[in-house]
Amino acid sequence: MLRFVAIVYWILLITWLAALVAGASTAMASFGTLTKLVPELGITVPQFAATDPSGADAGRYVAGFVAQSVFDRLATIEWVLVPAMLLTLLLQRASRWPERGPANAIRVTLLLIVCATTMYHLVVLGPRMANALGDYRGAIRGSDAASAAIHKEAFDRDHRVSDPILRTNAFLLLGVVLLSAAGLTPRSVPNRSGPTFS
Repeated sequence: MLRFVAIVYWILLITWLAALVAGASTAMASFGTLTKLVPELGITVPQFAATDPSGADAGRYVAGFVAQSVFDRLATIEWVLVPAMLLTLLLQRASRWPERGPANAIRVTLLLIVCATTMYHLVVLGPRMANALGDYRGAIRGSDAASAAIHKEAFDRDHRVSDPILRTNAFLLLGVVLLSAAGLTPRSVPNRSGPTFS
C-alpha cells in the first residue's frame, strides 16, 4: 500500500509542477512572440486597425486565445490534482509514513498552501477572469472600445493577483519535490553481501 501511495504521490506532484511550467511557458511564448509575429504575418483584427496601427494590441488579442486554451486545461487538471493530493496526504498520515520531522512538516505545509491558493484561484479568480475576458472579447467584436477598456481593467486587476499565485505555486512545488526527495527516500540499504554459512 505504501508503495502505491508513494507512486501516486510522485505522479501527482510531477504532473502538477509540469502543468504549471507548461502554462507559464505557453503564456511567455505566445505573448512574447505573437505580439510581434501577428503584424509581421499581416494578420489583422479590424477593431484594432484604427487605434493600434502597429498591430501590437491585435497580437496580444490573438495570443490571449492561445494562452487561454492552455490555462483552461491547467484548471481542469488542478480540479483533479487538489483533491487527489489531499487524499494522498491523508493516506500518508494514516500510514505514519514518512516519519514525522521538520522537513516533512515543511513539505506538508507547502502542499497545503499550494492546495489552498489553487482552490482560491479555481473558485474565485478563475471564473471572474473568464467572465471579464469573455465580456472584453464581446466588446471588441462589437467595436465598443469604452466597454472593452472597462472589462480589460477588471481582467488585469485579477490577473495581477493570479499571476503571482501561479508563479509562487510553481516554486513551492519545486521545493516540495526537493523535500520529498530527501524525506521520502528510504534510508536503509539492503545487505548485498549475500548469505553466510557457518
